Amino acid sequence: MCVVDSDIPYASNFVIAGIIETISTIAVMASVTWPVLIVGVLTMLAVKYAQDYYLASARELIRINGTTKAPVMNYSAETSSGVATIRAFSMKDRFFKNYVKLVDSDASLFFHSNAAMEWLVIRVEALQNLTLFSAAFFLVLLPHGTIMGLSLQFLKESLADSKKELFRLVEPESGKILIDELDICSLGLRDLRSKLSIISQEPTLFRGTVRTNLDPLGLYSDQQIWEAIKKCQLEATIRSLPNLLDSSVSDDGDNWSVGQRQLFCLGRVLLKRNKILVLDEATASIDPATDAILQRIIRKEFSNCTVITVAHRVPTVIDSDMVMVLSYGNLVEYDEPSRLMEINSSFSNLVAEYWSSSKRSSH
Repeated sequence: MCVVDSDIPYASNFVIAGIIETISTIAVMASVTWPVLIVGVLTMLAVKYAQDYYLASARELIRINGTTKAPVMNYSAETSSGVATIRAFSMKDRFFKNYVKLVDSDASLFFHSNAAMEWLVIRVEALQNLTLFSAAFFLVLLPHGTIMGLSLQFLKESLADSKKELFRLVEPESGKILIDELDICSLGLRDLRSKLSIISQEPTLFRGTVRTNLDPLGLYSDQQIWEAIKKCQLEATIRSLPNLLDSSVSDDGDNWSVGQRQLFCLGRVLLKRNKILVLDEATASIDPATDAILQRIIRKEFSNCTVITVAHRVPTVIDSDMVMVLSYGNLVEYDEPSRLMEINSSFSNLVAEYWSSSKRSSH
């Protein structure tokens, strides 16, 4: 009953998981390189042959192992019941040697059973590796650009936002993106990205120190770094640390709060002083107090820069020079906020809805 209730369902989970994984792997490989199906069919036939060959031997080993277990159990039980007589005639060594022989016979069958299993595993894994090698070989033989096209298609579906294109993580499929009448696709990636700054929704820090996170390339002096730290409201926190700029930052900045990580990103931007700044939901995951600090610093320090703000919070964009309202990826409105507020526009409705919900929450 224990085997039926526990062992069989447990083993069934592994079987089902293996079947699903196998089907998924075959589907993915076949969608890219269909010739691998030929190798896959031949591999499955070879695996079936090896499995049948193994099962014939494994059954016999298990049957023989059953005949070697009984003598061990019987000899142990008889020895235990007659232990007084054995000691009286000083026959302990003889019985012990006989017992060791029986155990060795039983263990040898167990060893051979495991060896047979390993024989099967080695051959199945070799056939699996042959299939993977064949898939990789077919990928190399595909016409140039096929795999890149499939990869780019996946990336274009998952990274469709235009800001991924304002940095060329994905090349624009059509149209142009112009900055000062210059097509960004005509620039090298290094030149383009060195002239743009971004503060994203998920602040990114790297394992290292405060200094290396603010100035990874070592381009700025300590004085310039401290000035940026002061402007982004981190001076008091960092001066309280024993190692100051050499204080440690763990992986992903886990030893700093989310708000502090966002201020770190602001400090990087303040050091670079680029003329174009992109705020990609920069305040969506931080508390209102840090949001207010961030917005105040940006308005003061980047008054002479072009700031492109992607946001859902109305106060974040209400004082922008121009507002673009998007709905399901389509442009709905694009004008000055004051003009959009004077008419019955989507933006004015958003503002009214925001203030109405704010008043209800305050009460």
